[in-house]
Amino acid sequence: MSAHVIVLPGGGYVQHAEHEAEPVAEWLGGLGLARGAGEAATWTRSAADWIAERTGAA
Repeated sequence: MSAHVIVLPGGGYVQHAEHEAEPVAEWLGGLGLARGAGEAATWTRSAADWIAERTGAA
C-alpha cells in the first residue's frame, strides 16, 4: 500500500496560489508519493455580503 496526498492550494479564499499546487505535488512525487492537486472553492463575493444575506442586514 502507498500513500496518496491531495494538495489543496491556499489563497485566502479569494484566489488559488499556483505556487502551492503543482510544484508541491511534483515535489511529493519526487519523494515517491502518489499525489494530486485540486482547487478548493473560492469566495465570489465578500464575507460581509454573505453575512448580510443570512441575517437580513443591509
